[in-house]
Amino acid sequence: MMPHFESHAGNGVRTRAFHADLFGWSFSPMVGGEEIGCHLIDGRHIGGPMTVVVDDCDARNDSTLRNDEVEALPQQDEPGIARCAYVEIGDGNVLGTITPEGNA
Repeated sequence: MMPHFESHAGNGVRTRAFHADLFGWSFSPMVGGEEIGCHLIDGRHIGGPMTVVVDDCDARNDSTLRNDEVEALPQQDEPGIARCAYVEIGDGNVLGTITPEGNA
């Protein structure tokens, strides 16, 4: 479970659907924050990259690119750390997937 993340998006419905499809996530408002639109903020207030640990960085990145997203940093190994990739997912947001070394 990820209790909170921010992804600023011009189209919150599309962005929620993207994350639900890619990670199987569902969205619900924070208790006491029901009026803020399920953690996804409509508007072009660009934030930094969000990086998610996944079991298979390559497979997840390939799946992301099939959804017509744009590669920001190709899949690569960071020796002694992890395998990672970054994709521009719209509205200036960057999504990273990372598989820690030894977990691939």
